[in-house]
Amino acid sequence: MQKTTKAAAAAGAAALLLAGGAGTMAVWNDSATLGGGQGIQTGELSITENATADSGWYWGTSAVAGQEITDISTVRLAPGDSVTYKGSYDLVVNGDNLAAKVDVDGGAIDNDLGGKLTVSPIGQGSLTDITADQTVEAGATITFDPSATAGMNETINLTGITVTLEQTVPAANPAP
Repeated sequence: MQKTTKAAAAAGAAALLLAGGAGTMAVWNDSATLGGGQGIQTGELSITENATADSGWYWGTSAVAGQEITDISTVRLAPGDSVTYKGSYDLVVNGDNLAAKVDVDGGAIDNDLGGKLTVSPIGQGSLTDITADQTVEAGATITFDPSATAGMNETINLTGITVTLEQTVPAANPAP
């Protein structure tokens, strides 16, 4: 046998020996389960409107001072008018270390008024360290710009106004 053939055979034998000890071809193995319990569960964070006696539409920028509107679809806004929706919302909070915020978003209302309609959130704002179910009040004031010179006979779709409960990331998990 030539020297190069002997060297190649020796390298191949060494590779087979190393592969056998690398664990990929081992026949014997064992494992153990992670101790400390049968498992964990995830929590829940949800929001649902709770129709209370005070929930609804009101004239003006304050539901407290404004006259109640019994049917918002009959309202005919004129420049300078404001209407406010005040709602009560039940929060379901089931979990540890939750932090959340409540936001009112009116950016998606459907209208052709060219920016002459503004939606201003009212109510709760940010909630942090929520540890139990609770009820919050939130809503929005819609104001028709008093300087508007256009926009007669337009229909405004209010279904784009949303109240959102969103989990925020807590600063840190509690110490063990």
